[in-house]
Amino acid sequence: MKHLFLLIFLTISSTVFSQKTFKVYDSFTLELVDSIAVTTDDKKIIITRMDKGVYWVESAENGTKITFTHKDYETQFFYCPNANSEYYSVILVPTASLLKAHKAKHSFYGSIAMTSAEKALISSDSVSSFSDQPAQFPGGQSELAKFLSNTIQYPQLAVELNISGKVYVQFVVRTTGEISNVKVVKSVNYLMDAESVRVINAMPNWVPGSSNGKPVNTFFNLPINFKIY
Repeated sequence: MKHLFLLIFLTISSTVFSQKTFKVYDSFTLELVDSIAVTTDDKKIIITRMDKGVYWVESAENGTKITFTHKDYETQFFYCPNANSEYYSVILVPTASLLKAHKAKHSFYGSIAMTSAEKALISSDSVSSFSDQPAQFPGGQSELAKFLSNTIQYPQLAVELNISGKVYVQFVVRTTGEISNVKVVKSVNYLMDAESVRVINAMPNWVPGSSNGKPVNTFFNLPINFKIY
């Protein structure tokens, strides 16, 4: 009886440990992507769709190539490792058209060139790209670094997926020191981009830039680094 129990246990264990679960994400939104075609050349492999963006692969030996395809994303390949019975995250890159559609939904991805409505937010008629005295965060660079360190909230899903990167944000420091016209000019993904914009909008008034001793509206470009230590 003990031998029979052990045989049954080993059979069940072998079945469980041969399963691999894939979660397929959009690299921009970090949302699970539905209706992905998950295929392999190995006819012994069983692929089952469990839920939105979640696929269960059985009988995949070490080195088995799994292909993920979707009309709105770049094709991606995954080679199964030795480890078994684990979750694997697959991050798909959107096509240029899908990425453009994503960004069109959020104002801070708009053109850097200011519209007439945006110009109306600024007290004078012009914004200088250069000034004799650049605008600065109160207290200087060290205080800016401290503010960013204390204020940025790393998106939890990005942490779980081990995603890092640098978001470049452009904004206008007005003659009053107020921040306006915040734009993401180089994106990582939506969660990090949105957090960067939130942090910029939470800043206290800056010391405005000046030319010929007079305060002027100036552009400022700020990289915000998301790094997992």
